[in-house]
Amino acid sequence: MERRMEKKRSRVVWKFDGTEKSLDQWIVNCDCDYGHGYSTAKLELSSNGTGIFHGVLDTTIPKNGQTTASGYCNITSTPKLKSFKRIAPNNWLRYNELVLRVRGDGRCYLINLLCDKRFDVTRLHAHNYLMYTRGGPHWQVVRIPFSKFVFTNKAQVHEIQFPIVPVNVSNLGITIADKISGPFRLEIDHISICFNPTIFEASAYEMYKVYRG
Repeated sequence: MERRMEKKRSRVVWKFDGTEKSLDQWIVNCDCDYGHGYSTAKLELSSNGTGIFHGVLDTTIPKNGQTTASGYCNITSTPKLKSFKRIAPNNWLRYNELVLRVRGDGRCYLINLLCDKRFDVTRLHAHNYLMYTRGGPHWQVVRIPFSKFVFTNKAQVHEIQFPIVPVNVSNLGITIADKISGPFRLEIDHISICFNPTIFEASAYEMYKVYRG
């Protein structure tokens, strides 16, 4: 009952406010940066000061004898640093929901939450959620409970699911890799975290042990 009586609270984590500083909080990359494709991507400010993640996704596979799949563009937030360039993970312990105010193009984007490398030395683990956007001129508010994120390893859904540890989140990423060649455009106003008193579950997925005997 105590939790039901708590009020909803929120905090803006990333906000595009028309300044270059708001762009500097993000790193843009795509397959062409690594010689694995021909996609292009940019993150720029709109005339209204919002952020626009846009470019062209190209699924053409380079004939290099190594690449077997292509078509990837991404923006990832830069981590907060402490002394000696140590990562200071975000402490989202008092929150249970991610909220994005975006204006999309009808394509699907993958929201990625990455853990502090002290807890994932391989940097291959992430929690992902597939965000569907509307086309057209209207903004949409996307609310994603932490419990809905899927635990993945090397971009593959892990057979054993683990919930997000809110004190270990170091980066947030937005990826487009929907295997459809063509232009994309995602306008972002802000990304917030929220405590929603109506959410009780730690994970929306089965948390069973896999028998390997």
